[in-house]
Amino acid sequence: MAIDLIVAQDGSGHFTRISDAIHAAPSFSTRRYYIRIKEGLYIENVLVGKEKTNLALIGDGMDKTVISGNKSHGGGFQTNETPTVGIKGFGFIAQNITFRNTAGPKNGQAVALSIEANRAAFYKCRFQAYQDTLYTRGISQFFRDCEIYGTIDFIFGDATGWLEWEGRGVDKVYYAEYKNKGPGANIEEDRVKWSRVINSSATADKFSVRNFIEGDKWIPSTGIPFFLDLL
Repeated sequence: MAIDLIVAQDGSGHFTRISDAIHAAPSFSTRRYYIRIKEGLYIENVLVGKEKTNLALIGDGMDKTVISGNKSHGGGFQTNETPTVGIKGFGFIAQNITFRNTAGPKNGQAVALSIEANRAAFYKCRFQAYQDTLYTRGISQFFRDCEIYGTIDFIFGDATGWLEWEGRGVDKVYYAEYKNKGPGANIEEDRVKWSRVINSSATADKFSVRNFIEGDKWIPSTGIPFFLDLL
């Protein structure tokens, strides 16, 4: 990949703040625009607006490039105002970065990353928060070799709500598993009554990268390794 801009806290790049580099990136780009974020702890809230299409943020590693914030519901913000990083631009990519919200257990909802963009992809990224870590509000998203940490609703979106688990399932979606193995895989134990087990490979294939998010149409352009079909 050809890097277009570099962010470095020591001044060796084009900018010292990520937000400034994103602001300088072209709007409505039809090609992938790469911003390298060098090693460092970047304490800022970052927004990739709808006009910043096909933007890619490339870090130096999950343990090296960290974007951190602490906005929270307890601090007076609505949930959708708390993300350390918010993504609205179509075709976004992030690689080798940690996204973190440090608000902690006493402050309620505090999002590390919010995604409202379609066709967003993440590779070797880490997401850390206590509550509402990853807010997935887009259409098609792809995660490969990522780590997501949290305790309450750490992956959530604009669904009816997880309170449905307290007694009944929802009407328009279902929770299913296919060829699970390892600890907790025994389907006779610890399953809600409305869970499903998929035994047919033809049925399971409907949820493959190819069929469920039409990955064959857009993931190849990201450069991220992937499998289109069931293994």
